[in-house]
Amino acid sequence: MAKKIDLAKEAEIANDVGEEENEGITDELLIELCPKSIRSKLKIKDIKSSTVKGELEEYISLTPAQRADLLYSVSKDELKKARDAYNDLDKFLTKLEQWFIENMEPGQTGVSGKVGRVEVKKKIIASAEDWDKFYAHIKKKGEFDLLNKAINQKAVGARWENGKEVPGLTRFEKSVISLTGVKK
Repeated sequence: MAKKIDLAKEAEIANDVGEEENEGITDELLIELCPKSIRSKLKIKDIKSSTVKGELEEYISLTPAQRADLLYSVSKDELKKARDAYNDLDKFLTKLEQWFIENMEPGQTGVSGKVGRVEVKKKIIASAEDWDKFYAHIKKKGEFDLLNKAINQKAVGARWENGKEVPGLTRFEKSVISLTGVKK
């Protein structure tokens, strides 16, 4: 017999993933999380600690341009190829993206490094405020394309663009990263 899945519980779990405390994204943390191969490629030195107690005597302060280069150089596509081996890389990217969202200067939409440009953009995201209404709508209309393991953002967005509301969903704006190469 097939296992019964509680979609509301699954959605709640999915919404909780990655909601770690956003404070404390320091240069030290980013450099520590960044794989050595990437630091070497971009010529970013390791954090130096030579005291017996391991206290940091010196660390490198990353500029926004260096952070853009890091984010561009370590793409999510590369992470997918070796997910098991790069769990730490995913945490690094998340923290680096969070840094851009939290620290972009007012009025500034992006920053370019030597090899990459990062832009913080706004994106409309569907969020269920009443799962029972939402499920009832899906059943009544047969619009199961609104669901995968989470809300199908593309299907909901298409309806919203056509002026159709989807019962049980609300809108909110989320900051996302757009990553492009810099022309040489």
